[in-house]
Amino acid sequence: MNTEKTLVQLLENIDTNYMSEFEKAKAIANAERAEAISDGIIFAVRAIKQFTINIKNVLTHMSPKGQQA
Repeated sequence: MNTEKTLVQLLENIDTNYMSEFEKAKAIANAERAEAISDGIIFAVRAIKQFTINIKNVLTHMSPKGQQA
């Protein structure tokens, strides 16, 4: 069961009667922007992690003279 919700889904559950349509649209746009930024950061961290794993694997398979075993 997936219990994760996007920020936009969470915003839809909030009573926004006191907000104008512009404020609602701005809140949704900011939520989508924040999610895009966090997704980009997560992607970059995973790519760096995979890169370091690959470098580690290459270096551990090399002999002391710099030739592959």
